[in-house]
Amino acid sequence: MNSLRPEIQKKIGAFKRIPLVHLPTPMRKLERLTAELGGPEIWAKRDDLTGLAFGGNKSRKLEFIIADALAKKADVVVTWGALQSNWAMQTAAACAKCGLPAVLQGAPSIRSYYAVFFPSLIKQPKPTAKNR
Repeated sequence: MNSLRPEIQKKIGAFKRIPLVHLPTPMRKLERLTAELGGPEIWAKRDDLTGLAFGGNKSRKLEFIIADALAKKADVVVTWGALQSNWAMQTAAACAKCGLPAVLQGAPSIRSYYAVFFPSLIKQPKPTAKNR
């Protein structure tokens, strides 16, 4: 059962989409955690069961991204991610399912990722006579 409001359903429906995942994924009540915390009821959405690679919420957005790539007659999909990136794995699986080659650029390390996107968080060496 779809619980989205009709106007939202209409807007989402306007986008091209290619079915890649098994939907809907189940909800599971976490009874022991609920009991341990004394309530309220806690539930988990099992998006690991989407059926694409190891699953996950990224599979849902790939339904739109891959449909757009195919509509635009792309001949390759390029993405990047950290070592063992779930996003890269999901993208590769979606591309393979749709007959598109995927180019996956892996970041050599988390430090490299932060150096590009958050350089202020990387500890810089203190100036010395050797590195001035």
